[in-house]
Amino acid sequence: MSDAGGGRPGDTEAELSSLITAVQDGRDATAWDLVRRLTDSGTDPDAALSALFIAEPRTWLRLDTALRAWHAYTGAARAKPPVDANALDVLIAACSNDGRVRQAALATTAMRTDTRLWPILVIRTADWAAPVRNDARTVLRDALAATYGSPYNVALLKAIDVALRIREQHRADAAMALVTEAVRNSPPEVLAAARESRSLPARRWAYRLWLDGTVPLDTLVDAALRETEIVCRMLCAEAAAERALAEGNAQPLERMLTSRNERVRAETLTALVKLGRADRGRDFLTSRSALMRATAQWAVRQTGRRPSGVVPLRPGVPR
Repeated sequence: MSDAGGGRPGDTEAELSSLITAVQDGRDATAWDLVRRLTDSGTDPDAALSALFIAEPRTWLRLDTALRAWHAYTGAARAKPPVDANALDVLIAACSNDGRVRQAALATTAMRTDTRLWPILVIRTADWAAPVRNDARTVLRDALAATYGSPYNVALLKAIDVALRIREQHRADAAMALVTEAVRNSPPEVLAAARESRSLPARRWAYRLWLDGTVPLDTLVDAALRETEIVCRMLCAEAAAERALAEGNAQPLERMLTSRNERVRAETLTALVKLGRADRGRDFLTSRSALMRATAQWAVRQTGRRPSGVVPLRPGVPR
């Protein structure tokens, strides 16, 4: 395992960053190279954890699998890590193929206080061994309840990303529930940062959580116009339309008709028709968007006119 006194941090971090990139690209053989580097006695623990922390969730999952295989293949010592073990040794132990070693890793000081270990802690909340996953959930709950300032906020976003990655696994619901509760109890800037995440699953999750709250209608409209990610944009547009209908307030929706996205405009026009503004459909009958033309034709028909906008419909004439 690692030795806190070996290696130059800069060299370690640069080499690990290169290996991590290769693992993220799906080169499975490189996962073994990463494991060998992490378990080398000359690897600097702090540099290693700093490099690993920025890794994507799938890399953490691959590392967990590779370390477990390394433990089994090499017959690595199954000694439980001491309570004061350094964070890298704790990480390696937390991925052991021996459940008792994994459980002991959860009881260390590093696992309870080092936010860089949160990705593997989240993974252990879905562990196949009940004692391990139960302890991991308790440790994660306690860690999330602490206040670490900026490092805490960054680590929480990373925990969200990993939890979303494992949420389809059996026993993974607990981690998602814990990080969701933590975000709800955090300052607003934490959720705002999650809404700007480069990770699409995390970004979309954050928007859904944000939209669960009481967001003013004008703010929803702003988000629908400014958000660049299509799913998040539509979530905001749909929420704005629903809020406008509930409030009987058509005015803020007028701004959404200026959106460059046809789906947002169609959603908006549909809501305006329901709010008694079917006349707005006439302005979009010649739109270049087939979706908008169809929605506009439907809107015009609600006024009792043909889509041309000049011939009233007689009773009994099919529409």
